[in-house]
Amino acid sequence: MGEYSLLIILFAPFLGAIALMFVPRQEAFLVRMTAAIAAGISLLASFYIFFAYDTAKGGFQFVQRYAWSDELGIAFYLGVDGIGGPLVFASAILLFAGIFVSWHIQDRTKEFYIFLLILAAATIGVFMSLDLFFLYFFYEMSVLPMYLLLGVWGSHTKGYLSMTDPEGRTLRDSIGFIFNFGSNSKEYAAMKLTLFLSAGAVVALMGILLIYHFSGLHTFDIVVLREQAHFSGNLGTLIWILIFFGFASIAPIWPLHSWSPVGHAANRRDPMRLQHHLRRPCILFRQRHQIRYWLFQLQPYGIYFSGHGRTELHQSQRGCHLYVCACAGH
Repeated sequence: MGEYSLLIILFAPFLGAIALMFVPRQEAFLVRMTAAIAAGISLLASFYIFFAYDTAKGGFQFVQRYAWSDELGIAFYLGVDGIGGPLVFASAILLFAGIFVSWHIQDRTKEFYIFLLILAAATIGVFMSLDLFFLYFFYEMSVLPMYLLLGVWGSHTKGYLSMTDPEGRTLRDSIGFIFNFGSNSKEYAAMKLTLFLSAGAVVALMGILLIYHFSGLHTFDIVVLREQAHFSGNLGTLIWILIFFGFASIAPIWPLHSWSPVGHAANRRDPMRLQHHLRRPCILFRQRHQIRYWLFQLQPYGIYFSGHGRTELHQSQRGCHLYVCACAGH
C-alpha cells in the first residue's frame, strides 16, 4: 500500500464517481454507501501517509512518477512533503465527513455525490502534484463541480447582499446583467465565482508557460524548476506578477475578492461548506508553498518576495486553522 498510497488517495474518489454513474438514481442508499466507501478508502490511505511520513528525512516522499509526454516534458508526478501530506489528510477527512453530513440530501442525490467526489479528488490532486501541468489541470478540474454544487444545491442569499441606489432600485453588476441573474440568486454566486477563478487561471497559465519557455529546461517538473530555473530582471517580475495575481482570486485578495461575499452567502448548506471553507485557504496555502520553491529565485526582487511570501504563508496557515474551526463550529 505504501508505494501506491498517493494513487489510492487520488483515484478512489474518481473511481467512486465513475461507479456512481452506473448506480440507479432510485437506489439512494446504495448511492450514499458507494460514495462513503470511496471516501473511506481515500481516508485510510491518507492515514497511512500522514503517520508513515519520515519527518527526520523530510522532503518529498511516497513519490510516483509516470512519463506523460517526453516531447513536452510532462509527467504524472505525485509526492507530498511536510506541508502537502497534512493537507491531503485534511482533505480526505473533510470528504469523508461531507459524505455523512450530506446524507439527508434528497434532490439529485446521485449527481451531488458525483460532483462532491470529483471536487475532492481535484483538490487532493492540487496538493499532490509535482508537475505544473497537472497542478494546473487539477486546479481547473475543480471549477466545474464547484459551479454545479453551488448553482444547483446552494441557497439563495435572501437579499443579504443586495445593492440599491438612493431610490431603492436594485443594482446589478456586469455579471448579473449579462447572464440575467439576480444578485440574490445562487446562480449569480456560482457564475461569479466561476468567472473569477477561470479568469485568474488564464493569467496564471500565462506565467506557467513563460516559466516553461524561458527556463530552458523543457520541463514542468516543479522540483527541477525550483533547483535549476533562474529568472531575473523584468522577466522574473512579470512571471511573479502573473502567478501571484492568477491565483489571488482564490484567496481572495483585493481587488479580486468580490465573489467571496455572495459565494459564502449562497454556500450556507452544510455539505458544501465543509468542502468550500477548507478548500479555499488550503489551495492558497499550497500555491504559495509551490511558489516559494522557485519564484523566490527571481532576481533582483527575490529577497523582497521571499520575505513577503513567508509572511503570507504564515497568514495562510493561520487562515487555514481558522477555517477548520469555523467548519467545526457550524
